[in-house]
Amino acid sequence: LLSYYHLQDGMDVAYMSKLRRVVVSTLDGTRKTLQVDDSKTIADLMVVICGKMGITNHEEYSLIHEKGRLQTMRRPKNAPRDYDKLETLKHKLQTDDGANWLSHAKTFRQLGIEETDNLLLQRKYFFSDQNVGARDPVQLNLLFIQLKEAILNGAHPISLSQAIELAGLQCQAEMGNLIPEKQYQKFNGLSEKDAKVRYIQVCRSLPTYGITFFLIKEKLPGKNKLVPRLFGVSKESVMRVDENTKEILQTWPLTRVRRWAATANLFTLDFGEYSQEGNYVIQTTEGEQISQLISGYIDIILRRKKKPDAFLNEGGDSNVILEENLTSGFTEGRRNKRVIHRCNRNRQTQRLRKGKMSTVKGVDYDIQWG
Repeated sequence: LLSYYHLQDGMDVAYMSKLRRVVVSTLDGTRKTLQVDDSKTIADLMVVICGKMGITNHEEYSLIHEKGRLQTMRRPKNAPRDYDKLETLKHKLQTDDGANWLSHAKTFRQLGIEETDNLLLQRKYFFSDQNVGARDPVQLNLLFIQLKEAILNGAHPISLSQAIELAGLQCQAEMGNLIPEKQYQKFNGLSEKDAKVRYIQVCRSLPTYGITFFLIKEKLPGKNKLVPRLFGVSKESVMRVDENTKEILQTWPLTRVRRWAATANLFTLDFGEYSQEGNYVIQTTEGEQISQLISGYIDIILRRKKKPDAFLNEGGDSNVILEENLTSGFTEGRRNKRVIHRCNRNRQTQRLRKGKMSTVKGVDYDIQWG
């Protein structure tokens, strides 16, 4: 019996309860103590946790370890010379650096989470947030608070007119109608929910909406010098962004990302035949967080593609979506990447051994999301 569990002489075995408590809070101040299965990964528990918090769209949410986030703020040993300057810039630009998102592939025990630790449940992926409206008051309120904090912290550059409009909507949502009425007319009579919906709609119109930023360093062309830059990830693309104005300098659709790799201080992107300049290499200590974010978006896209409506198009000459797993990686850090091929149902397909891409006659091997 013991050999079945791969137990050998001299091993220490701990007898522990399968159930544990976790303290989960949200941005609106809601705080709940939940009982979960300690043997399951966080990915498996997100359905239960989000359900208990009144959230149905669990795949776009994740947990932040509040205690761990405070620990990441400490100055590390052997920090680079410009460490303080970069930390000041991160705080000013409100990047995602230092946000201690929990890995969905591990259990709470593996991550060292104590039962008394507070976990913040927050939207990590901005994929189907366009559907959030007055019919879903829980997600509407959480998205409103998250965007309000981002606006007030300066995460999104806005004009004076946009700031005035957002301020008016925020006051209308939080305090209701203003007396005397002549001081405002545009939002008179808006309910709290409608004001929050309008606020979110204005935020969605911003060029930086839905982008997660990381402060990185990149090499100047033709020079052996590293300069600060912002690296952004959204549901559709990855991008280089000006660190001062947050103007998007260069964009690569996710469909052109062939593979990626993260090490302790570097993150590498391979765009295959789409880039004549070779791999894009950046210096960052947040490579694993960037990798998880890109993987998360691609996983969401592929899960949506598995729905029946996504497999068939109208007309007699139907299309099918074939999905294969590609094992791709660099010398350090390997990542699994899924590739979608869109082909005619009548075309011949041949699946090869695991780890190799399928051969589809007459079909280009570009990734297509729909």
